[in-house]
Amino acid sequence: MLVLLIAVLGAVAFVSIDRYVDNLTELAGEDVEAALHSLVYTLRVLALGMGFMLVALGAWLFRLSTNVRKANRFPPPGTSVLRTTEVLTGKQAQKKANIGYVLAALIAWAGVMGAWALWKITESFAAM
Repeated sequence: MLVLLIAVLGAVAFVSIDRYVDNLTELAGEDVEAALHSLVYTLRVLALGMGFMLVALGAWLFRLSTNVRKANRFPPPGTSVLRTTEVLTGKQAQKKANIGYVLAALIAWAGVMGAWALWKITESFAAM
């Protein structure tokens, strides 16, 4: 069911982007400044959305790593898994938690810095 939902959302996104590009191309033929403003706005919305999703993923991974550390087991109790998973305890679980903390920080950092970089790039477009 989830795969079907992702496929439908992907198809909708593809069609929407295709229409947006067509409309933007048409607008650029009439009013270049308005087309540039529309492009800058769209890129900024995408930057904020991307940053938010990556920071949220980093926060979720940080929380999972904290639960692993507290329970001293991976996966922590109550976690749903897709298939039978070997339960790791002790040092192996702590190692997974530590890796999770590092990945959470890197993912959140990438979200913030990626959004910031894209925002800065759009500032150069807006100045044109």
